[in-house]
Amino acid sequence: MNKIDLHTHSNFSDGTFSPKELLEYAKVKDLIAVALTDHDTIEGLEEGEYIANNLGIEFINGVELSIGVDSKEYHMLGLMFNRKCVGLQKTLDILQAQRKDRNMEMVSLFRKNNVNINYEDLESTAKGGIITRAHFSELLIKNNYAKNSKESFDKYLSINSKTYIKRSMFDAKLAIETIHNAGGISILAHPYRYNLNSTEIEELIIKLKKMGLGGIEAIYSSHKPSEEAFLKRLAKKYNLKISGGSDFHGLNKPDIDLGDGFGNLNVPSDVLKILKE
Repeated sequence: MNKIDLHTHSNFSDGTFSPKELLEYAKVKDLIAVALTDHDTIEGLEEGEYIANNLGIEFINGVELSIGVDSKEYHMLGLMFNRKCVGLQKTLDILQAQRKDRNMEMVSLFRKNNVNINYEDLESTAKGGIITRAHFSELLIKNNYAKNSKESFDKYLSINSKTYIKRSMFDAKLAIETIHNAGGISILAHPYRYNLNSTEIEELIIKLKKMGLGGIEAIYSSHKPSEEAFLKRLAKKYNLKISGGSDFHGLNKPDIDLGDGFGNLNVPSDVLKILKE
């Protein structure tokens, strides 16, 4: 069966593979189509498309946005949009500026709590990509404030820690409109990662559908078969398309493999065919 992966990250955000490395690995994994969905940036898409074309892999423009619904944060994928859309790029510029302000505030808060890191080292750690909590974690480990990623997140980067600052949330309706105005489709990412039960997930999908949501990421690395089946039923019930992907981050999430997730992921090529219809 021809397999695809519509949720991946490169070192332009919090992955460790460059777009070139990501697509070369996709070739090794015999994937026929890949979407690059970095957080708040589309900077890796041009390189990704160029490499994919040379390797005979279909490349899908993608991005992952953090959205707010009723003061709670969720993630939304945008797929198959025109990356040269001016409105999309202006929106991403705003989101990146907000992210930078929040990161600088967190650095200041770290220093007030006797954790001596600076923004320049954080930028160096991110190597020019979007700075995420994964980069904070890497820097904390490097400077011996934490032994590993789990400890850095538990101690410094979780929502209940003293050094965490909640990020600004992008209005869900505006996010959907931005993606659709660029010719793409909006997808609610990994619905079971928000600590919601099935009833709450359905309520969320109803709200987003009214805003213009295009689909649900039903096939995902950590979804159980029963959860995947439920999300597919919801998609049919509310006339939404389904998507699927591993959420590959390279060495930052070493248990999640490209195309295979935790080992049992299978996103068939028909998913992409239907998304295009």
